[in-house]
Amino acid sequence: MGVAYGLTPQGRLRRVVFAAAGALVLALALAEMRLGRASPSGAVAAVIIGMGIPLLAFRLVAPEASFPVSYQRGSARGWTSRAHGETRSSRRSTTSWE
Repeated sequence: MGVAYGLTPQGRLRRVVFAAAGALVLALALAEMRLGRASPSGAVAAVIIGMGIPLLAFRLVAPEASFPVSYQRGSARGWTSRAHGETRSSRRSTTSWE
């Protein structure tokens, strides 16, 4: 869940990745119950903890405002900084060969 939150951009893709991560955690919990290694209450607690703690930690420690980068579809440049209103093309080159 932490990897899904940290590596996917905000929006529809992140919701899809969260749903997939939740399905994997739920499948693991069901498999543990089927094998007799976990009780239903333990599996529910594991799913809540496994999904809730990483989400809460990322929302508190690394909110979206901390990383003001947005991804735009169809842009060859790749990124736009919302904090300073600059794009990659508006930055001056600091190298001597360009």
